[in-house]
Amino acid sequence: MSIVFTKSKKRFPIGSWIIRAWTLKRYSHVALKFETKIFNSNTFYQASEGMVNYMSETQFLKKHDIVESFDLYLDDELYSKIRTACHEEAGAPYGVLQNLGIAWCDILALVGITATNPFKKGRNCSELLYDQVLTRLGVSGYKKDLIKPHHLEKIIREELSSEYLSF
Repeated sequence: MSIVFTKSKKRFPIGSWIIRAWTLKRYSHVALKFETKIFNSNTFYQASEGMVNYMSETQFLKKHDIVESFDLYLDDELYSKIRTACHEEAGAPYGVLQNLGIAWCDILALVGITATNPFKKGRNCSELLYDQVLTRLGVSGYKKDLIKPHHLEKIIREELSSEYLSF
């Protein structure tokens, strides 16, 4: 399985542009890639388009450019726990308002005010992968309703145990 960071291929990806400009990163989205041998293709797990969902590689790559990818090396038991957690979350609502709450908290932080996200309902892509994958790999201490894709990249590069990665 891999954690992939992407940017939108839409004709006018305003949301992607805003996120990339706000975070100063080349990507705006994060997803989990599963190898699906039965279909001789991969399956992507993400929070987008209104819900937590799975998407075929063919459809995912029509909509997303992969900017960065990290392969995870997991034993069968941990892999199964993550797959089960992902399966159980599929179909949950996307957290559109949660993203606005993250921006609101970021703006308040610029003037020295620490706030909690007032919108906790639903899932965005970063929260989903933090909660379903990284916490199961021993990462903790982050407010999942404030986490953004670039936080996940930082966690992967600086905090994730080398037993799960190969750079």
